[in-house]
Amino acid sequence: MTEYSRDSFDYNDLGINIDFSVDNTNAIDKQDELKERMSQVVSKFASALTARQINVSISSNSDDFYHSPNGTVAKSDAENIIFNPHNIGDLNDPDVALQLRGVSLHEIGRILLTPRAGSNLVKWVRGNKYERAFNALESQRTEVFLSAKYSNVKHWFTASIAKYLLDNQTELGMLFPLIDGRTYLPLELRKALRKAFVIPELVTELSDIINRYTVLNLSDSAQIPTAMQLITEYHNLIDQAFKNSAKDRYQQPHSGWDEMPNMNDDSKSSIIKSSEKSKPMNKAGQDRIIEKILKERDKEFKESDGDEEGEEYDKPDDTTLCPQPGDQPGDEPSDSNGDGEGNKPGDGESDKPGNQSVGGAPKPGMVNNITDIAKKHLSNTKNILREDINDMVANFNGDVTLSSKHQPTPQRSNYERQMPVAPEVIQQVKSFVNQLELIRAEHDPGWERKVSGGKLSVYRYATGGAVDEVFDRWDEGREDVVDIETVILLDNSGSMSWTIESAHDSMWAIKRAMDKIGAATTVLTFADDARMLYSADQRAKVTKTFVGTAGGTSPKQALDYAKYVFANSERAIKILIVITDGVWYNAKEQDQIIHTLRKAGVITALGFVDETQQWDAERRKAWGYDQGLKIDGHNAEIVVPLVNGSSLLTLAKALVKVGIKRNLDK
Repeated sequence: MTEYSRDSFDYNDLGINIDFSVDNTNAIDKQDELKERMSQVVSKFASALTARQINVSISSNSDDFYHSPNGTVAKSDAENIIFNPHNIGDLNDPDVALQLRGVSLHEIGRILLTPRAGSNLVKWVRGNKYERAFNALESQRTEVFLSAKYSNVKHWFTASIAKYLLDNQTELGMLFPLIDGRTYLPLELRKALRKAFVIPELVTELSDIINRYTVLNLSDSAQIPTAMQLITEYHNLIDQAFKNSAKDRYQQPHSGWDEMPNMNDDSKSSIIKSSEKSKPMNKAGQDRIIEKILKERDKEFKESDGDEEGEEYDKPDDTTLCPQPGDQPGDEPSDSNGDGEGNKPGDGESDKPGNQSVGGAPKPGMVNNITDIAKKHLSNTKNILREDINDMVANFNGDVTLSSKHQPTPQRSNYERQMPVAPEVIQQVKSFVNQLELIRAEHDPGWERKVSGGKLSVYRYATGGAVDEVFDRWDEGREDVVDIETVILLDNSGSMSWTIESAHDSMWAIKRAMDKIGAATTVLTFADDARMLYSADQRAKVTKTFVGTAGGTSPKQALDYAKYVFANSERAIKILIVITDGVWYNAKEQDQIIHTLRKAGVITALGFVDETQQWDAERRKAWGYDQGLKIDGHNAEIVVPLVNGSSLLTLAKALVKVGIKRNLDK
């Protein structure tokens, strides 16, 4: 058991006369702190690059990646990037930082460019079950577009792909259809992957489909039929070529796509949801990027002389960007002669790819060639990006700042009623206000604190402040930093039934005191879900708003909303106060939120209510409660047992002590 409360500051002078300790078994380790900070760094980066708010979070829900392949690091929708905490790695490792930037850019590309779930194209994709083919092509198209728009991006993508090749050498013979369209990659690497492909007779046809798709403008409705045609051809070629080797546990044929590696979570779950706030780049913007891509490809073609080691290099044919006569969505790919006689993979003739036994790996010499090329370019890009990578690692270790995706305002309870407040609690409000005013006075915007001359600060002088820091000087130019944003969370679960009235009294007193000093104070109750008891602009009256108890103890929704309030507040002093009996469902997840708030500068306090404190000594001994109070602090910085009305003054003093210690005037 950790005496966590005493790690924060000394309680001895706060008037607590109860023997208690704080259990902090759910303390957050350093890597979890780094992950939280990483998500904030990526959010800022993604929002700047996309010119829209992109929320980035670390998944705490096992269902988020349930349908994704093993190893998936992140997924996205139109407004959010979610990281899988199990596949991130050590964030102090430069190689991990390199990978995360590549993954982040991949998700940013999809947010910027990929059609949403409500579009006609995606509806058609889903209707035909072409998600794997669509996402595999989109992964290539969006990365090419993003690397053309931002020149430095190609280095991050190149490093990520090179690292993937080195980490997945058993897949090298299958990766050509998933990588060939990434034309930002060095030509020698793309050619090596073509040579290594296990069905060489499909290389030309697949390459043509991929190169045509990766210069499509999917914000242009006239090009959607071409996209449908290419997706169909691409899907069928892969499906039929590998179908014979794709068996389920009953040895029945599966889709040939089940044999393909899944590089970027190209599953059904990676379809991007629709959003009015975050739509794909418009037609004009994509046209400008396509023009750059075609110029770069033409330059590469000329520099390669169209030939290497006797192999013809296929120049992309930009004349096929618009639908051709007779091309219809869903048509089977025609044979290379264009006679429509069905020379397609899987037609039943023994010399067709679909009926061949597919070898799983290329020759060892080809593997060595690919890995040598990948190592070379990984080393080169690391050298180019070394300073940026070091900056990323340093940023991951920086101060936490709050960000939060939008949270709906909790509904009000249907069972509110007004009740009187205990007289001794009413008497404590004035004392609570006086303590809170110390925070405001200490951080008055007009006073420059801790200077060598001016008005003597009695508090700093009495507590042994240095001679050159015990004076304050008035400065009319200082900005206002004394506004307070407070969120109070009141546990009204079933286990609180014996203490709920006194808990409401404590809540009311804090809310009333905060109102008197002009603090914006929101009060939420939590049980199975969160309910609004007082909004920030609603003042506490002489009676308390009371709700009963029922349900389990899950503060997740309430904590998420509190985080949203703090993240969007311009007030300098932020305070979270939780009133609870301490036992929560899925506590580790909730504790991490409180930890994040605390690291971001929010003063976090937990007021512990426990009916056993009202028992006489004999009864406490009989029930085993005479060995001191054990409190789950849930990572709060301040933990105070709320035994009676005077306990509120103890809490107020603790808030002031922490506030002054943190130097909120800086």
